[in-house]
Amino acid sequence: MVDRTVLTDAVMTHQDDLFQPFEPGEGLRAQSVRGGALSMIAQGAKFASMSVTTILLARILTPEDFGIVAFAMAFVSIGYLFKDLGLADATVQRPIITRAQVSNLVWWSGLIGLGVAALLAGASLVIGVYVGDRRFVPVMASLSLLALFGGLTLQHQALLRRRMRFRALAVVEITASGLAAAAAIVAGLLGVGVWALVLFQLTYAAVIAIGVWIAAGWLPSRPSRGAGASRMLLFGVHLTTSNSLRILIHSLDKALVFWKGSAETLGYYSKAYNLLILPIQQLTLPIHGVAVAALSRIAGDAPRYNSYYRRGLLMLASAAFPGMGWFVVSANHVIPIALGDQWDASVPLFRLLAPAGLATALDASVMWVYVTSDRADRQFRWGVGSTIVAAVGLLIGVNWGAAGVATALSVVLMGSRLAEYPYCFRGSGITLGTLGSALWRPALATALAMGAAWLVSGRLPTAMSDVPSVLIEGGVFGVAYALVWSLAPGGLGEVRHALSLVSDLIPGRSAR
Repeated sequence: MVDRTVLTDAVMTHQDDLFQPFEPGEGLRAQSVRGGALSMIAQGAKFASMSVTTILLARILTPEDFGIVAFAMAFVSIGYLFKDLGLADATVQRPIITRAQVSNLVWWSGLIGLGVAALLAGASLVIGVYVGDRRFVPVMASLSLLALFGGLTLQHQALLRRRMRFRALAVVEITASGLAAAAAIVAGLLGVGVWALVLFQLTYAAVIAIGVWIAAGWLPSRPSRGAGASRMLLFGVHLTTSNSLRILIHSLDKALVFWKGSAETLGYYSKAYNLLILPIQQLTLPIHGVAVAALSRIAGDAPRYNSYYRRGLLMLASAAFPGMGWFVVSANHVIPIALGDQWDASVPLFRLLAPAGLATALDASVMWVYVTSDRADRQFRWGVGSTIVAAVGLLIGVNWGAAGVATALSVVLMGSRLAEYPYCFRGSGITLGTLGSALWRPALATALAMGAAWLVSGRLPTAMSDVPSVLIEGGVFGVAYALVWSLAPGGLGEVRHALSLVSDLIPGRSAR
């Protein structure tokens, strides 16, 4: 028979680990590398499940089905961001935190999620009048539950990230991805139409919520006064408002496309946008989680902070830049392969949106600094100004339809990102030289590799099918990228350093 005292002590020890203060940083590199690898695996599983689901459902559903869900998600995404008021990152970046503080934040997040879900469900009735499609109201009302699931998820997820328990998070996310994909595909084959897309979103969110509570093994206590959560709330308000302004721009473009076009036009636009943004999110989300957890632990050590930031940005750019470049070159082959010939209208929109995707990837690198240096207030001030400029740009671009909106979004987002770096770095110890040293190699290698792939693409026989064309263009791009990187000054040194990180994937190895 199990001794209750021993079992209770084990549970309490497990819970105590969640609330331990940050350690001095011993073994941080190994923890970061393993955490990043596990997070990338989890995000890869999610991306694979979404890709398989999209590929299959694109052949079953219509562009109008995807357009209805995309339009609903444009509003749900704004509300979904307010579900936690930025309290997840507030928990991760705090060096010292108590059970009472996190318990209060759990209640706050849950109540906010419930309130946001109710507001979104109510808003669906009003927006549905404008849309004129009887499916819209129940679809958006159902998707509003994402806010509730998210509110119940965030603090437990944040506690696991704070203690860098990325293995547990990876298991939960992989499980959720697989179950969501299976549910959506089965539903699509059964002929439920647009509800297959809704079911994917809801299944994934529900399984994540249940999984992180089980993985954390901690239940919040009743709300209490004087727990010291007010500073965290202020940090969260600034962070959430800044992020909501970014989401607003990514929702405004879709609303404008729908306004000037139709659900079908938005279906083409949103599919191009999703094919661009979803791979970026699969890359930036795991890196962001690890970067915030790692940089928060060494925020007071300027040289080490600067070095870790540069490595994180180099890793981000080395994956995002070539991925984006290759996809732009081969979009006219990749999109028909993945979605079918009926989605050809998404190809030019994808290429016009590529700079916007690049700016979105780089957005993670400024958020690392704002969050880990406890300067969400500065992020808020920049967000207000840049949102006004972006909104004006989109309102001008919509006069040329979906292509004009895509072009305007790329111009305003890339311009804003480049201008934001000097403002973001001020007082952080990071310089523009650090930025340049991290970005110039992947940027140069990507540009020259794209040129080589374009030259080869133009000489391929017009009768050649999409699959061999993609393989040839991808091969040329990959070889050119690797050659330019290796031949660039210091390139081989960076490659050797990257290879040295492989040893940190082995648990138990000492790390620097």
